[in-house]
Amino acid sequence: APNLADPFGKLLRFNDDGTIPTDNPFYAARSGQARAAWADGLRNPYTFAVQPGTGRIHINDVGESTWEEIDVGAAGANYGWPVITYGREYYGPKIGEGAKKDGMEQPVAYWVPSISPSAMTFYSGTVFSKWQGDIFIGNLSGAHIRRIKIKNNKVIEQHELLKNLGLRFRNLRTGPDGFLYLSTDDGKIARLDR
Repeated sequence: APNLADPFGKLLRFNDDGTIPTDNPFYAARSGQARAAWADGLRNPYTFAVQPGTGRIHINDVGESTWEEIDVGAAGANYGWPVITYGREYYGPKIGEGAKKDGMEQPVAYWVPSISPSAMTFYSGTVFSKWQGDIFIGNLSGAHIRRIKIKNNKVIEQHELLKNLGLRFRNLRTGPDGFLYLSTDDGKIARLDR
């Protein structure tokens, strides 16, 4: 992840015609594909979602079996992988230098142990008015939908939904009718109702 010439561990930013924006944070200092890097230091940026009203990108970074996190995207930000992390190697030892270091961003939320997050979306419907703008994350090994309320880039509430079903949730989106739609690893598509 720390090598800007390598696309792994990055959030890449392109124009809609496939060219690299000249205002990317590393454009002037790099050449070739490295110019496409918008943020680095991510382990496995699995999904991201844009927060309505603010345009902030929230990144769902998948860790080892012991940790995952959500980061708020910022141009040129370094999220620290593998120098800092809250996780451990699959076989036990700590990774990197610790959990914090100057110049490296802290996550908005992280989970130890892992919940295996999959898709992420901001709820934008009107059916569940109290959930307007909340993040919803599908979880695989965690077998639930996690609702997260964020205020001023801080998590103020988290709730686990549908955990009693024991399903691996793969994707979720707000439908045009304002309901939240979910899909599972075993081929189910469902609508979350009141």
